[in-house]
Amino acid sequence: MKRSYILISVFLLIILTLVSCNGNSIDFESAPNLNDLSIEIGEELPGIAEYLTGEHDDASFGEGYDQIDTYKVGTYDVPVIIKGKEYKCTLTINDTVAPTGVVRPLTIRPGDELHAMAFFESVSDKTHVTAEFTDAPGSSVPGRYTVGIKLLDEAGNTSDYTADLLISAIDPVTIEARREFLTAGDLTDIAGAVLVEDSFVPNVPGEHELHVTVNGQDNIALVNIIDTKAPVASSKHMDWFTKDPIDPSKMVSDAFDATEITYSYKEEPDFEKEGSQDVTVILTDAGGNSIEVASSMTLKADNEAPVIYGLQDHMYFYKGEPISYLSTVYAFDNCTSGDEIQFDIDKANVDIYTAGKYDVKYTATDKSGNSTSKTVTIELVEKTVSQEELDQVIDKILSEITTDDMTIGQKAFAVYNFIRDKMVYVNDSNKKDYIGEAYRGLTKLRGDCYTFYAATDALMRAIGADTIQVHRKYNTTRPTAHYWLKVNLGTGWYHVDTCNLGPRNFNAFMRTDKEFTDRAPTFWMFDSSLYPASPTTPYKKDY
Repeated sequence: MKRSYILISVFLLIILTLVSCNGNSIDFESAPNLNDLSIEIGEELPGIAEYLTGEHDDASFGEGYDQIDTYKVGTYDVPVIIKGKEYKCTLTINDTVAPTGVVRPLTIRPGDELHAMAFFESVSDKTHVTAEFTDAPGSSVPGRYTVGIKLLDEAGNTSDYTADLLISAIDPVTIEARREFLTAGDLTDIAGAVLVEDSFVPNVPGEHELHVTVNGQDNIALVNIIDTKAPVASSKHMDWFTKDPIDPSKMVSDAFDATEITYSYKEEPDFEKEGSQDVTVILTDAGGNSIEVASSMTLKADNEAPVIYGLQDHMYFYKGEPISYLSTVYAFDNCTSGDEIQFDIDKANVDIYTAGKYDVKYTATDKSGNSTSKTVTIELVEKTVSQEELDQVIDKILSEITTDDMTIGQKAFAVYNFIRDKMVYVNDSNKKDYIGEAYRGLTKLRGDCYTFYAATDALMRAIGADTIQVHRKYNTTRPTAHYWLKVNLGTGWYHVDTCNLGPRNFNAFMRTDKEFTDRAPTFWMFDSSLYPASPTTPYKKDY
């Protein structure tokens, strides 16, 4: 038994001595420990040291190793020579990364053949990639669709994408920007094609979707609007004031471009410096085209104070409620815009919880530090109708006489007609109670000229108009009081009188100062210094 054991041990030792990593015959004591390796497709071939465990200065690759193509998946024999003997191990090349792609929208004509790969702007993978649809519509019906696509590489890795498909009888077109309406003929030469958006102006660069009907079918037309033409403009000289920067758009004249123009100074002018200076204005359109216009300006110090409008010598507010001191007050200046005028109101003596009369001082200051002040008397009285009650009536009336698609001018004219036609004049009103009289006029539809004014004013303000109360200047021909409004709808201050008891057959809606005073110089006599001047041109009607 002992002899058999010894023979078996000797036999096993011989077998181990003869085995290498691939079964080649080597010396057991000198045989290295070799590693089988794997890499991802496309990676560099491993160096000799990566195959060995331990150091072997005399190790090298056998013939053919450097010919292995790392872009082909598979398992390859690797010959390793150590001390003149050749051994073999393996290198496995794997592909575990799915292909990637950049999708793009595709436009085809009805009936055209669909190809999945056409939806990709680019595809990336280490092997050949194919594409196939996972969800695709037919190609015969015009419309916009979402398409499902799968990318597949040679190793079987997949990735899923969705893309936009537009089927249309109208080929995409590129059009130079302009200010005239687009027509169906600009998009296609198909007879009988009708452009649905018949008032589309192509003046915004970029891609737009329009609808064109062809033989009763709706087709989406892709229109790429470009702007390759620079703006045109003329130089201009501007006389203005220091400390009040001029918008560069005001430093040129006759500016035109098919698209929107932005303006900037090449170098910012010195608005603190009196005297003349040259300026260069850069005009850039929406297409990125620019021109430079050389202009000039002369600046002088501003010594003119603002003017305050809308203040009455005696004004009424309600006891116990916050006072909106500036709700009907406006300031105008020779150079500073109204938004930039600072108001200071000295109301320190006012006790809103105690009825009575109080003096309040209004001060308006422009950017140059010029100020003007006016002191008025405000009287706090008891409220008879809440603002909420008035608002409910206003909302009901406006819902009946206006629509959301009306312009502000159309809404204002509807207000004028409603008050003029519905309200009846009676010689009675409480001129200390604006809310009460507005409510009375809109619910009872009767009152004197102050009631007409209050009701009209409340509706005008509700549609977004700016208003100022106007009262007749005392004169011997018309020694009684009369009230009406000046209304600004965004184009300047015009007169509106819904209680026209003077000139008959005269439409007293949005009239200039001259139109009022020429028609009835005593009936509509007013102190022009108390109100902003109207434009010299008649109101441009949109009703």
